[in-house]
Amino acid sequence: MSEDPHGGHDGSLDYHRRMIGDPHRVDAYERALRALVAPGDVVLDVGAGTGLLSLLAARRGARVHAVESMPIAGVIERLANDNGLAASLAIHRIDVRELVLDGPVDVVVSDFMGRFVADDFMLEAMRAALRWLKPGGHVIPEAIDLRLAPVELHHLPALDVFEAPIAGLDLSALAAVARSSTYPIVLDPAAVLAPDASHAVVRPGDGLAAFAGAHVFTVTRAGRLRGLAGWFEARLAPGVVLATGPGVESHWDQLLFPLPATRVEAGDVVAVRLWIDDADPDAWLWRWEGEIRRAGAEPVPFSLSSLGRLDAGVPRDPPWLDHAALEVLNEEGGAAFARRDYAAAAAAFARAVAGLGPEHDEIAPLLWENLGLAYFLDDRPAHAVGPFLRALDGDLASREQSARLLVDACEGSGRHRDAARFRAAYEANFGDHPSRDD
Repeated sequence: MSEDPHGGHDGSLDYHRRMIGDPHRVDAYERALRALVAPGDVVLDVGAGTGLLSLLAARRGARVHAVESMPIAGVIERLANDNGLAASLAIHRIDVRELVLDGPVDVVVSDFMGRFVADDFMLEAMRAALRWLKPGGHVIPEAIDLRLAPVELHHLPALDVFEAPIAGLDLSALAAVARSSTYPIVLDPAAVLAPDASHAVVRPGDGLAAFAGAHVFTVTRAGRLRGLAGWFEARLAPGVVLATGPGVESHWDQLLFPLPATRVEAGDVVAVRLWIDDADPDAWLWRWEGEIRRAGAEPVPFSLSSLGRLDAGVPRDPPWLDHAALEVLNEEGGAAFARRDYAAAAAAFARAVAGLGPEHDEIAPLLWENLGLAYFLDDRPAHAVGPFLRALDGDLASREQSARLLVDACEGSGRHRDAARFRAAYEANFGDHPSRDD
């Protein structure tokens, strides 16, 4: 999170289109305004954007101060005129920290919430706005419960692409940088590996210290842990809660804090501390650290932040292998297949393909096919696509197994159009394509 924490959010119309097109957001805020705004009240709308919340408050009979420093403020007057509410609105094209009013307000309303709240960079704006709230006045939202849970993901392109060799080249140094970032993500409730917990309760006016918390999650089922997901439940008014967790189709989605990809079983533990580091006043960032504890295994520690860096490393020798060394790795991978240790098989065949030279062109397709099969059986379909393509080497009729599993790998990694195209080619060359279960 290296953006300017004082700079506000994106001011484009498309950004605001996503917000006003979110029916969960609009419905919850409209109900909260109906509950808390009475005719004659004075309302301050902070970061008014297109003015939607201002217009809803004005429709309740309030006198509204719509404050928006970004160019989008230019649309508020037109929308107020179009809806017959211009007489109830005062539009302030100014930073709220510079706002001067003629008296206190009854209600402060704002959608200052980014994913996991903080990434809209409006915390200081809310603190500045609250100086205008009269004693006993209302703030919408009144409190925001940040929720956190460990989650499984079978495919996340932002991370997957660096976690396996590409065309036999080692790009793993970039995986560390990719893990040191947060990602917007859409999760199904089934992705959650342990009951979610309240990370922190943030109230308007709070600073960054309010976003710190520590947790110990006990995994309830087996899965492939990929990260911690954060979302929020905002209490807008008594009885009005805006929820953005897995399964809710809101424009916020959820926010992923990546972890080392780890196979976990029921009873395993994920211990984490998560906070915002504001040591640099011009660029603060998320940090998360802890460990993954698995029965019978050494703990897997992690210490990550949302600002990954990459050093130059040191020169290495080329990984070329001779035929004898390749045969050893092929046998090692085959033995891992036999005992169904597909992760070990993938590691062996990845070393093999990394060591291929021009003299190995004849045996390369088999090694690539074995690597793709290992990834596929290890439930890593996104990693399997490239090896299967390399095994086929441009000829979709050359290797039946690679052509068949390429279809399944594409389906499993969300490449549905590719899957349909490769399925058609398979059936043209080999007949009906069997389902994965067959």
